Amino acid sequence: MDRDINCIVTKSLIDYVEETVGSLDRLLDNIHPELNGMEESRAFLYDDHNWVSCSLIKEIFQRAKELTGDENVAMRAGFDAVCKRRLGYIQEFFLKAITTPAMGLKRVQSINQKFNRTKDVEVAQRLKNGGVVKLHWFGGMEMTKDFCLLNQGIYRAITTVWGLPPLELTETECFFEGGAHCEYHVKWEPGSRRLFIKKLLAGLIPAYRNFKSALRELEKERDLLEKKYAESHLLSVSLNEKVERLAAIQEATRVVVSMPELEDVLEEVMTLMVKVTGFERAVLMLVNEEKGMLEYGQGVGADRELLDGFSNYSVSLSRMNNLMVRVAHSGVPSFIEDVKFSNLNRDNPIIRQFSPSSFFVVPVTVRDKVIGVLAADKGSSQTIITQHERDYLIAFVNQIAGAIETGRLLESNRKSYLNSIQSLVMALEARDNQTRGHSERVTYYSTELAGLLGMSVNRIELLRDIVPLHDIGKLGIPDNLLLKKSFLDRQELEVIRNHTVVGAYIVSPLNLHKDGMSIVRNHHEWFDGAGYPDGLAGEEIPDLARIVTVTDAFDAMTSRRPYRTGMSIRSALKQLKENAGIQFDPDFAETFSGAVKSEIIKLPDDIPQL
Repeated sequence: MDRDINCIVTKSLIDYVEETVGSLDRLLDNIHPELNGMEESRAFLYDDHNWVSCSLIKEIFQRAKELTGDENVAMRAGFDAVCKRRLGYIQEFFLKAITTPAMGLKRVQSINQKFNRTKDVEVAQRLKNGGVVKLHWFGGMEMTKDFCLLNQGIYRAITTVWGLPPLELTETECFFEGGAHCEYHVKWEPGSRRLFIKKLLAGLIPAYRNFKSALRELEKERDLLEKKYAESHLLSVSLNEKVERLAAIQEATRVVVSMPELEDVLEEVMTLMVKVTGFERAVLMLVNEEKGMLEYGQGVGADRELLDGFSNYSVSLSRMNNLMVRVAHSGVPSFIEDVKFSNLNRDNPIIRQFSPSSFFVVPVTVRDKVIGVLAADKGSSQTIITQHERDYLIAFVNQIAGAIETGRLLESNRKSYLNSIQSLVMALEARDNQTRGHSERVTYYSTELAGLLGMSVNRIELLRDIVPLHDIGKLGIPDNLLLKKSFLDRQELEVIRNHTVVGAYIVSPLNLHKDGMSIVRNHHEWFDGAGYPDGLAGEEIPDLARIVTVTDAFDAMTSRRPYRTGMSIRSALKQLKENAGIQFDPDFAETFSGAVKSEIIKLPDDIPQL
């Protein structure tokens, strides 16, 4: 929250309302969230070293108008603040250092900066006994006409500092009434300089005494400011550190909730961990109770090639001479201050590959049960791992434990739901003997094609899991349409086409990555953009959906339907070629056709060859 108004303004407003109304009932009570938690909000608003937001001042203006019944209370408070020296000794000394109203007009921007950071002040014209002042208000702040009125009151009263009559002020344009800025035409009495000099000579000695007193106060104020600054700096450093930690933990929590894959969650959370904890590298080992092993789970902070080399690394939970195994059994963190002087096995793969100088091992615990162990170090840095950093790492490991537990629970739920949907797929295909085996064949064709295209094992596994569900939305299609033996009319075709949207809704609880969801929703998109339901084109269509577009169409063409017999292999491949770049991704269609011709992809025996 920006704080752009000095509390000298709030003090002036509070004092004016108290003198006018007789009390401060309801003026400051629960006035603004900015003051939440402050025991003495009035003391804070009286301290001219403090600054507050425009929205707080705006609320004080509104309450002051309600309490006084005066719509011009802001102007009167501003005028009163100058006349009754409510501006504080620093501002009073500053104003008295100006010898004439003309000089005051010249230095009005400097005066402005003492009170607020809400505007720039331009002296557009200076005359012998007056001038033109423009207030250029900054955008993006919560301000009202009251801010303008406050300034009018202050400007009108400035001449009273020297015992002169208030100056005349006329506003010719107002920012808060649609103008580009606020424009004041000001005028003071002629001969004010001579009057000022006369008053100055009469009060020279008291003024000198006031000057020395003000200097002494300024010295005290300087010492106080230095002390406050030092305290504020220490508090700021501590606060920033705590805010950074809270932000990191909040981000880790968001990651756990938003990412469906445990592997992705662990990588993201651990990357965030090394970023904010002071450690540079970390390795997570997970307990596999069935195998009685501690297995590599995730690593961050080192070369990907090095980390991938540990993908199959594991240690028997019976090897009590291994530090990580001991921590897994005891549930007690262990700090190795200097590897050189420890009795650790130098041939251990992690010690050998990472060469840590010192490291910290922490158990990963869920409900008092150790489910893994995390080891972290500062990499090539020789910086000492402090107790403070170790404590923070222990706190952050709770997020990793939560990520693992949540990920495993989600995976269990997903498998259960996936099994249920696959049962529905079997029921769907049982409705029509002629489409039986369609999902199974399309899955086989798709995974084979993905392998030929060089896709990763994870993406091929995603196809293997989700392609069987690609037509699940047809559960919502009545039998009289699904089994119709004649061609469909336009209205019936729209009902059939809606199965992609219905299917995506059915699988949505699986919380699939967008590529997995696209297999169900977008396998009828066309490469030229003429498909459905989203009218995607080219590479806008996720690659897994483009694969299924080819394989689903090929199986549909070569399978028997209620309204037609199946095409031959040759005819279906001809259709793929003729519609490459129109309906099908040309590269995918060509690769699939070549694999069918060379019999890399095996076809059912009942498909006609010609």
